[in-house]
Amino acid sequence: MIPPDSNNPLSQTYFPMTLEMAELEATMLIGKQQIWVYAVDGDAVSICAVTRTTVNVAGVTKVFTKPASRKKGFAERLVRMVTAQ
Repeated sequence: MIPPDSNNPLSQTYFPMTLEMAELEATMLIGKQQIWVYAVDGDAVSICAVTRTTVNVAGVTKVFTKPASRKKGFAERLVRMVTAQ
């Protein structure tokens, strides 16, 4: 996540959410079946959302891996599986 900085054009993509807003968005994405989960031994280690879907294109967003499971390729595998669909 890039912190807000008026001198950095990439910081325009930074928008913090309250916990309440994050829960609301997560509930919506789950309800629309737009969340994908990568599990190892029954434990969810990575997630991503598929949004803005059209006939030819879909946006993969909200990619997250638990800190203890990072640097193991789980998010990469998940995104590869999702984009192959």
